[in-house]
Amino acid sequence: GAKVLIIDGDMRRPRVHSIFNIGNSVGLSSLLAGDIPLNEFNSAVQKSPVPDLYVLTAGPLPPNPAELLGSEHMVKLMAEVTGAFTHVVVDSPPVAAFTDGVLIASMVEGVLLVVHAGKNSRKVVGRARKLLRDVGARMIGVVMNKVESAPENSYYYYGGHYSHYHLDEQSAVDDQAVTGT
Repeated sequence: GAKVLIIDGDMRRPRVHSIFNIGNSVGLSSLLAGDIPLNEFNSAVQKSPVPDLYVLTAGPLPPNPAELLGSEHMVKLMAEVTGAFTHVVVDSPPVAAFTDGVLIASMVEGVLLVVHAGKNSRKVVGRARKLLRDVGARMIGVVMNKVESAPENSYYYYGGHYSHYHLDEQSAVDDQAVTGT
């Protein structure tokens, strides 16, 4: 029953509009550049196909994304949208690659760091964590995406891998089926 807004804060490589298959002709950049007054942000927000889920796309690519995201307009916009929605989720560009994500992190209640398994080194993740800590961002947690799933015949228990137990049980069942016992 919560009213949720997703903001595409990645004005370098926006993707949220393509995920929801909606237009990107107006959005965050339009509001921050002053093309749409901040108090009329609803005119740039689009309803998604999911009930109670709304999207503010990145909008047209600006020449100065970091300048717009670090502006007083962004602070004011965040105040406007947090008053209108139960939850606001901002998708930002990679923290370690651009200042944009760090700027956004300093304006939100909490940060969830998304790490690409097998691609992001510990050094890069540590640098991102330090950048976020330096601006006073509150780390909520870390999500590791694109992790290879375990084989179908195994499971994890308290961080230990115990597939051999499951495989032994499965072998016993298979033997039982073959022998008819």
